[in-house]
Amino acid sequence: MTKQDVLLLQLEEELDAFTKVNPSLRHFLWDSFNDHRNRYKEDLKLIDKYFKKGKILEVGSNPFHLIICLKKLDLDVVGVDINPEPFKSFINKYNLPIKKVNIETEKMPFRDNTFDFVIFNEVFEHLRINPIFALKEINRVLKPDGILLLTTPNLYAIHKIFMFNLGMSFNDAYDEFNKLNVYGYIGHFREYSAQEVKKFLEKTNFKIEKVIYRNDYSFFKYEGIKNIIFRLMGLAIDLLMKVNPYWRRHFAIIAKNSKNRL
Repeated sequence: MTKQDVLLLQLEEELDAFTKVNPSLRHFLWDSFNDHRNRYKEDLKLIDKYFKKGKILEVGSNPFHLIICLKKLDLDVVGVDINPEPFKSFINKYNLPIKKVNIETEKMPFRDNTFDFVIFNEVFEHLRINPIFALKEINRVLKPDGILLLTTPNLYAIHKIFMFNLGMSFNDAYDEFNKLNVYGYIGHFREYSAQEVKKFLEKTNFKIEKVIYRNDYSFFKYEGIKNIIFRLMGLAIDLLMKVNPYWRRHFAIIAKNSKNRL
């Protein structure tokens, strides 16, 4: 068992205990952990590989699972989030250093060149006002040659191509917008190809080091005969993604702050 597995197993047990006492947070904290567990494992591996020393900033910390893991590793990490208030009891339990910031409209409360590593995972697809402002702010607080880890869903994942050609939608627009009313932040406003995200980063003074296409989630959870049909579809899609990595469900980008080169 890897150290990432140990961390996540411990967190799973703690989340189960906490949400049994705080059932109103079960969906946010427990369900989302199970949905994202595989991604967290891969994210922790990337952080272990690319982070050497110094300060870490996590932009968009909700639901706070990753920052807890990093604190358990005794790393110097802080987070920002658009709406941490509903999770105050959880944040206090783990003494999480979370600051409330709308990263599309507000400057982050940190000096220039503060951080050595910034985590910007599963946030970019939620931005609806000014993602360029958000990236420029990240660039500002990241040290020259500091590392940015950005992950986001792949617009050109093969299952989305299939669904599009079948006249199906892979996201329900109404549900994604309604998350503003339910959670205080919008769902997936726009998904991107890796080339699109790379352009955003390059235009905001980042140098792309690596793009990693990966499969972090399981889809097609149905009951009865639908379950069998969609599981078979899932196996076929997984096979296609092994043939062509550009069709995988998600991608991670490792980028360096290149502002000292301008």
